[in-house]
Amino acid sequence: MVHRGDTVVVTVSSAGATFAQLIIIGEDPIGFSQVLTKPPYRFSIHIPSHTTPGLYTLTASGAISPGNGVDSDPISIDVEPSEQPTSLTVEPTVLVINVGERTGMRVIGKYKDGSVLDLTESTQTRYISQNTKIATVSKDGFVTGVAVGSTNIVIDGRIKLQVIVQRE
Repeated sequence: MVHRGDTVVVTVSSAGATFAQLIIIGEDPIGFSQVLTKPPYRFSIHIPSHTTPGLYTLTASGAISPGNGVDSDPISIDVEPSEQPTSLTVEPTVLVINVGERTGMRVIGKYKDGSVLDLTESTQTRYISQNTKIATVSKDGFVTGVAVGSTNIVIDGRIKLQVIVQRE
């Protein structure tokens, strides 16, 4: 886990190959590293302070010779705020869906400095359905209607989203 605004050091080792050039490609908004042309392949990757909390991938991409490139398997980094929110809200306040339908919600955290962050995809945000026979919820906040009825999705044990599931 890293925090918004941090710098992450990534070291790439190669099994005997020497790269003509090597770069780290970060999922948006992280972007690209500097290009290195000789070992050691050690990169400093800055995590922008406006990065939305959640998982992001980094991939090493290199060229051994012109036209002979190779990419690493991606690695994941978890970008999270350095402190807990002082309050949470959820949008919408009531979710009405049909049986079999899958839809998302938005979880917003407010911080003591007045900043506001979308925490929907944060790995620190926890979702629990109070009745999985009516509606289920994924770890990234997607709700699926299972049967006609009403239940709540509890978010971080702090707030509830009422879910009404109806027949289409």
